[in-house]
Amino acid sequence: MKVAFAFFAEHAQLTADSRLNVLGLDLHTLQAQTFPLTLPSVCVVVKVILEPTEREGSHKVTAQMIGPDGAKLDPYIETDVVTPPRRDPARQGDFTLALHVSGLTFPSPGVYTFHIWVDGKELDRLEMSIQPPNQAMPAPALTPPAVAASG
Repeated sequence: MKVAFAFFAEHAQLTADSRLNVLGLDLHTLQAQTFPLTLPSVCVVVKVILEPTEREGSHKVTAQMIGPDGAKLDPYIETDVVTPPRRDPARQGDFTLALHVSGLTFPSPGVYTFHIWVDGKELDRLEMSIQPPNQAMPAPALTPPAVAASG
């Protein structure tokens, strides 16, 4: 069992034919004027590849955000995934989850880590950096590059 991909997004949707639609892909750094920062909604997308011997049956997926101080943040996510049998028993199986999290609150700046476990085994960690605005960065220069005259 291994993770094919995992990322944060603003929104994700799995279609009836197993396609994945994603908005705001690769959300990993946020800036906030004040803390605590509460996100109305964030989505964690993960695709797990299963070996042929792991394909059939139920798999327990759990996930939780851990703060920079090691504190566990709500919510704790737990769901069971039932993978359908495949026609070819020698092929790998897979499943994709779009975990919608509402009201995730970050109490202070720092790097937060979202842990993903399947059947009690940690498969991946996603980091999200929450920062106060960086006022030391200068504004980008909008001067066009010089063009040499030909002639």
